[in-house]
Amino acid sequence: MLKKFVSTRNIILSFVVALALVVFPVQGAFATSNSNTVYFGGGYKATANMWIQPISSRNGCGNYKSSVIANFKTTSVENTTRFYQIGFGSINIKGVSAGTTRDSNRQIRWKNTRGQRGAYISGNVCGGWGALYVGADVWGDVRKGTNARFPHARV
Repeated sequence: MLKKFVSTRNIILSFVVALALVVFPVQGAFATSNSNTVYFGGGYKATANMWIQPISSRNGCGNYKSSVIANFKTTSVENTTRFYQIGFGSINIKGVSAGTTRDSNRQIRWKNTRGQRGAYISGNVCGGWGALYVGADVWGDVRKGTNARFPHARV
């Protein structure tokens, strides 16, 4: 009888621990990042950078930063950052000057045309109610005169 009680107690305890890990997973202090560099020749280059925190289980949100940077004065530089998720619900992008946007795939675009060397976007993104993972792509469009290069990074 005591052996059956201990076995049942262990099963219940294991279930409670497993449930707690699902509801409150352990989040490390890390982020996912990637970058990609393309070359114009003559030492000129452009780099796309993407960084995103894991989505927190408490509020379903995380910070992100994307950039497209050139090592020269550009004719134009554009950053298009697109978010995607694995799971259900719609993505909510916070910190966007145009307001909050909701969709299953959402993008933000910023373009500089006055000789700037970079285009930068940052803020907070929240996954949908059933999101298992939220990731992002950054697409660059960098122009030097009539020459164009398109760096891309994905996380």
